[in-house]
Amino acid sequence: MSNLSQILADSNWGQESARINQNFQNLNADLEKVKSATTKFKGYFTSETGLKSKYPSPKEGDTAWVGEPYPGTVYDVQTDGQWHNTGKAPDTGSVELQDYAKKAELTELEKKVGGVGYVTCDTAAEIAAKVVTVTGLTALSTAIRLLVKMTNNNTANNATLNINSLGEKTLYYNNLSVSKENSWESEEVLDIYYDGTNFYANNVQGGKGEGGNKIVEWDTNAATTRKSVKSIDRKVGMQISYIHPYDGWINEQYIGKDVDDENWVLDKNWQRMSTDKDLALLKDEIPKEHVDVEEDGFYLIDKNGNIGFGITPDGTVLGGGGGSSIDLVKVDEFND
Repeated sequence: MSNLSQILADSNWGQESARINQNFQNLNADLEKVKSATTKFKGYFTSETGLKSKYPSPKEGDTAWVGEPYPGTVYDVQTDGQWHNTGKAPDTGSVELQDYAKKAELTELEKKVGGVGYVTCDTAAEIAAKVVTVTGLTALSTAIRLLVKMTNNNTANNATLNINSLGEKTLYYNNLSVSKENSWESEEVLDIYYDGTNFYANNVQGGKGEGGNKIVEWDTNAATTRKSVKSIDRKVGMQISYIHPYDGWINEQYIGKDVDDENWVLDKNWQRMSTDKDLALLKDEIPKEHVDVEEDGFYLIDKNGNIGFGITPDGTVLGGGGGSSIDLVKVDEFND
C-alpha cells in the first residue's frame, strides 16, 4: 500500500490541501490495484502459450504474469483480444518456494500411483507367473501399492507377479517366497507393494483357513496333508480334520513343541482324537482271543496272555496289569 502523508492539525488549509489531495490519489491507485487483482488479473502462467490458451479473448485492462522463473513479466491488454508483453517484472513480494513440490515431482508421483487400486488376478493356481492389469500404470517404481483379489489359490513354487507386462518380479507372501506350502487361498485379498526389486504381499481379507483349527484336504499321506497348513497358521495344540480315503474323517491334535516343517509332519507329534465309532470298530475287529471283555470296558491281551492297555466305555485309556503294554494304534501288529 502507498504511504499516506500526515495531515497536521496546527497547519493552515492552504498548506495541507496538497497533502490531502496526494493521499486521495494514493488511495485511488491502491484501489485500482485491488480491483485489478480481483477482476482483471488472470494469474501466473509459465508460458505465453499457456496464457493465450486459457484466455484467448482478453479484455482491455486484463493483466497476467508470464514466464519462468516465477513471477516472469507482466502482460497486459491495451486492445481487446491482444495480449501485450510489457517486459516489466511484476511489483510483488517474494515467496519462498523451496518447500513446495515442483510440477515435475508431481508428475512423477502421478506415475507411481495413477490408476493403482483394487484389481483382480485370475491366473490359474498351477501357473507360477501371476499376471494383473492396472489402468494407467506405465512403469514400475517404489511406493506402488495394490489391493489384489486372488480368484484362485496357488499350487506353484517360486511364483512371480507381472503388472501390465512390465516384467516378472519375485512375489513374497508373509516375507517368504511364494510356494505351495506358503501361499494364499482362493478369494483372498492381498495388500501388495513393490520395493524396487520384488513384490511383497500380506493377507488383508478373506481366506477359508482363518482361525485356530482347520479342515484340510487329504494329500497322498498324513505327513503331506499336515504340511498343507501354512507355517504362519501353525501353533501348538492346533486341531486339524481331514477325510482319509479309507478311514473317513480323521481328527488329530498337534502335541509337539516346534512347528517347523521337520517336526510338524511327525506322527509322534500328533495325537489322534478317538470317536465312539473308533472304539466300537476297535472292539469288533480285535480277535476274541486278544480281548478280555469286562463290565467296565475291555482290555487288550497280547499273545502271551498279558493284559495291556484297557478302554472304558467313555473312551478313557487305562494302564494294564503286568506284562507288556500294547499300543492301540498298532493293534494290527499282534492280530496274526
